[in-house]
Amino acid sequence: MSETIYNNTIPKKNKINKRTLNNILTTKKKKISLQLLGNIISSNYFVYENTLIYDLADELNNKQQIMSLAVLNFNNEIIGLINRKIFFEILGKPFGRDIYKYKSIKLLTLKVNSFFYKLNIFSISKEIIDQMTDSYKISYYLLYKEENKYYGIFSNIDLLKYLSKMTYQDIQLAKNIQQNLVNENLYIKEPEYHIIFKSFMAKEVGGDFYFYKKYSDKKIILSLCDVSGKGISAALVTTFLYASFNLWNFENGIDILIEKLNQDIFNNFNSEKFVTGIFADIDLNTGKLHIIDMGHSYIYLYRDSVFYKLDTLTENLPIGILGENNSDISTIQLLKNDIIFITSDGLIEQTNDLGEEFGVESILGSFTINENENIQNISNKLFEYYRKFSQSAPQLDDVTYCIFKYI
Repeated sequence: MSETIYNNTIPKKNKINKRTLNNILTTKKKKISLQLLGNIISSNYFVYENTLIYDLADELNNKQQIMSLAVLNFNNEIIGLINRKIFFEILGKPFGRDIYKYKSIKLLTLKVNSFFYKLNIFSISKEIIDQMTDSYKISYYLLYKEENKYYGIFSNIDLLKYLSKMTYQDIQLAKNIQQNLVNENLYIKEPEYHIIFKSFMAKEVGGDFYFYKKYSDKKIILSLCDVSGKGISAALVTTFLYASFNLWNFENGIDILIEKLNQDIFNNFNSEKFVTGIFADIDLNTGKLHIIDMGHSYIYLYRDSVFYKLDTLTENLPIGILGENNSDISTIQLLKNDIIFITSDGLIEQTNDLGEEFGVESILGSFTINENENIQNISNKLFEYYRKFSQSAPQLDDVTYCIFKYI
């Protein structure tokens, strides 16, 4: 018996093109732009409208990999689609094969949605995904080119695979960008001070952010922020913070920057995102530490072997919650060998396999040092404690901390 199923290389003048199965599977199409529907087809197969149901059933039994194929007229225009599962369900009914044995395939041809093969994938993705049910039924769609000529078939599963791949690639790109903006490790050693920042995300990307800048000969800015939520949406806000901090002239005051950030985040993110943070402006000549605590509160002082939680005594709300917000400043006098420790809540609230929190007490254990010890040793000890404590428990939140030592 001659073959009834062909690939999408249309024979001239309707001459039967009897390609073998291997040739069908390796036939290549001309490359088109990456985000067009033509790139996600999973089937090129078709039959002509005069094909007998009996002949098609026989051939499909020998080609188990074919799940769908188009039905064309002799002008190579699309009539509809054969869904293998539905096709054999009909033939499997009592007397099904006897009834349809010598009938044309047109009787079992399904009318399905068809799209132009050069449409952008994202222009139809919502429509198709909205049609999916909890049963995750596989649906097939036809693609046509000019004059309704057949191009190929794709399914909702092909679309989801493509979108999943695109999402993964986007996440990897976002991860690379964020790692360039927020390094996992930063160590600054100057005659008047030493600083360490350490940051590791719960997901590929996250919402923790830190910033350091020496904006005059004897003044520096430190900041550690925690964006609500995790993942790409939080990372988007950290990118915004990075740009804002780098463009700001800190001689104009950190409080003015915070007011601007509050307005921008409130207006652009519609109160769906907010930022808690510590903003520290340090005068190295006088040792004055000016702190603006925007609903964060995780800032500590280690002095003379005692670990204090700093009470910033402000009622500042997180950035972006309200259109108007306070940015009240607290000030403390730093002494030689004082250490300031700032952290995100992900460190303190991390739990172990027993559900116990890491807590401030575990952090305190890392600070049993002499006044001349390098803060790198503190950071290494703290990170080791954290890993041993967590064991096999998953990381629940992004973790970032800053250790600043005034020399």
